[in-house]
Amino acid sequence: MAEKKIGNRSFRCEKMPADEGVLYSFRIGKLASPLIGQIQNLVSGVDEVALTALAEFLQSLDPVEGQEIVMKMAGMAEVKSSESQPYEPVIFNITFQDDLLEAFQVAAWVIMVNFGGFFKGRLASMLPVPEA
Repeated sequence: MAEKKIGNRSFRCEKMPADEGVLYSFRIGKLASPLIGQIQNLVSGVDEVALTALAEFLQSLDPVEGQEIVMKMAGMAEVKSSESQPYEPVIFNITFQDDLLEAFQVAAWVIMVNFGGFFKGRLASMLPVPEA
């Protein structure tokens, strides 16, 4: 089981079952594929081209599908607010009520835990997400 401190809280998650992993690898790949060619520009700071590509990517996203994937990935984690408390399931609307950025960070981390093998090597060094 992977564990990671994000913000002021600790999160942990297990890998998803293989059948879900296959489904979500296709869904995440489909969502991210328009941006893959621009990730290096985004990370290295090639400003106008990268920002235009990012804006076009965000405009092309189906908001409902994006929301579902973020909620599913972040919802796979468990959270504890302090060392003295036990881990509890993430309840999306409660856990992330005050910090939506943290929801995206946890979702990105869960994606890396589950699909890190797809992001090995050069692509992994370009992605601005925490490693598992």
